[in-house]
Amino acid sequence: MNEITDLLTADQLARKLNITVSWIYSHTRKKEDNSIPYLKIGKYIRFSESDVRLWLHSKQKNVIAGE
Repeated sequence: MNEITDLLTADQLARKLNITVSWIYSHTRKKEDNSIPYLKIGKYIRFSESDVRLWLHSKQKNVIAGE
């Protein structure tokens, strides 16, 4: 289990990723593998920084230099 200090709000995650909070929320509503991993604690949504890192790593595209 991840440490509690690892948890971020949508606003904190958006600032870390330099994207909008609305993008974060829209990607929690997707019902497919593309959705960003999150925890629901009552009415609150929190994001595990380590889970989000793994999710981002899985989205990474391989780029071949010089092409």
